[in-house]
Amino acid sequence: MAAVTVEGAPTTPSNLLRRKRCPGSAGMEKGLYDKDGTDAQQGRLFHRYFTNPNYERALLTADQQDLLQRSDLLLADVLDVLNFGGGYTLAAERTLTGVNGRLTGTPDQVFVWRMQNVGLVNDLKSGFGVVERAELNLQLRGYAVLTAENVPELSTVYVSILQPRLWHPSERVTLAKYDRDDIRKAETEIDRIIDGTEQPNAPLVAGEEQCRYCRAAHKLICPAFRKAIGLPLSKLRRIKNAEELSKLKLEAERQKILKRCSDKQLEQLLQAVTLADAVANSVRAECRTRIRGGAFTSHVLGKDWEARDVKNVRRAIALLALSGVATREQIIDLCTLPIKALETQLRAANKNMTWQQAKDTIDRVLKSVLVREPREPRILPKK
Repeated sequence: MAAVTVEGAPTTPSNLLRRKRCPGSAGMEKGLYDKDGTDAQQGRLFHRYFTNPNYERALLTADQQDLLQRSDLLLADVLDVLNFGGGYTLAAERTLTGVNGRLTGTPDQVFVWRMQNVGLVNDLKSGFGVVERAELNLQLRGYAVLTAENVPELSTVYVSILQPRLWHPSERVTLAKYDRDDIRKAETEIDRIIDGTEQPNAPLVAGEEQCRYCRAAHKLICPAFRKAIGLPLSKLRRIKNAEELSKLKLEAERQKILKRCSDKQLEQLLQAVTLADAVANSVRAECRTRIRGGAFTSHVLGKDWEARDVKNVRRAIALLALSGVATREQIIDLCTLPIKALETQLRAANKNMTWQQAKDTIDRVLKSVLVREPREPRILPKK
């Protein structure tokens, strides 16, 4: 399989959906590169361990090791379902190019069974968010095209998505099949998407899905993104003498404005706050960078501070009790038990226990002391 390294390629399988929904994003993102945040670094480290089973996993946290083990089992399930045997070659995290050099991407794993002329592209999603199923996922469709073009003897390419963090076991694996006719249709679709990005006046279309990872949106240089946030939210800023009002009165005034909004205006406001929330951390990081560089002079940085956390709770309780700060009973009354951590610990001690069984066990044991707090449902667009 040919490996090709393409730095800063404008269109990749991972941004195909963004290019489809916002063709102008390719031009807006040109030349923009982000410094990896902690989450991105952790995600890449996790993928590196997943695709390299020979790496020493004992160096990882217990949660990471557990997640890797679940990912391995999910992949084994996929291979068992396909049942092509062990005579395959495997390429991990190898960059490929295709569609006449217009698309480049790096799938997690590509399995090739040359005797059967069949391939499998496996993609691990280690986050908590639910992604589009394999048969609908445009990123995986792009990987299928790249794999078929780089291994031309393949007659069929399967694609699978592993989501080990999802609660329901039936949702953790999705699998789709592409034959040669499907690949041709996918190539045509991808060509059309890239054609759209290369038009002189490729439109900019703001939206939660396409703006979530867009560099231009995160750096606040995209006019469509700024408009989508600025215009709707300006309605909430039109409050006379807002600085003189108490928090309760200010909230009451906002509620009056919202009550007068039409459904369309309320939808625009919902999109604005959703988009703003998606880039909040990136905006703050950019502000800090500019201030430290002598720019963004309308603001200053506050004092550096550190978050404190107790690493050894058992020893901390003993030290506090011995020092007379508080009794053990008083300290325990201040403590909270993280339910998820209890379930994780229970599963670690019982290797064959599922998440549902762990949840049911904890619920049964702590039934007399559990407090359940209802949460408001998410607001989702209609499909």
